[in-house]
Amino acid sequence: MAGSEKLRELVLDLAIQCESDPRFGAVKLNKLLFAIDVSAYLAWQRPITEAEYIALELGPVPRQLSALRAEMVQRGEAAVRLHSLFGVTNPQERLTALREPNLQVFTGPEMALIDAVIDSTAPYNGHELTEWSHPFIGWKVARKGDAIPYESALISPEPPTPSDIQRTQELIQEYGW
Repeated sequence: MAGSEKLRELVLDLAIQCESDPRFGAVKLNKLLFAIDVSAYLAWQRPITEAEYIALELGPVPRQLSALRAEMVQRGEAAVRLHSLFGVTNPQERLTALREPNLQVFTGPEMALIDAVIDSTAPYNGHELTEWSHPFIGWKVARKGDAIPYESALISPEPPTPSDIQRTQELIQEYGW
């Protein structure tokens, strides 16, 4: 199945699974999608949706999500509702599914990963998940609007340990780099 179709079905699945989460808005949706695809990449060397993520001020966002969301609204698959949260003056934008997602497009392991990411991020709001995404090296080095390579998930934001440096030096000597 094409990546954009998997992205569509995942967006609908997230909207349904997170419907009762008062913290689920546009920002949390973006971060959930990113966390799912990066987790899949780390597990299987391939993302679930094949979405291209770009660097924006609040963190990684699927490049095609805005157009996809507009198309989903136009086709009657989803609606965007404004939700006032805790008396905040800027209402939260919530995507609401108007049809059931086709979960048959996902494998069993993909569904298990999706559910695990949803469960692990349940207590967090969009702002907190944004803070989680900011140390991600791919986002940090990309310019606003640039694509973030999935491979950057393999790079730790932590400085190398002495044993990392020693192993690197051994590899340089062994392979003559």
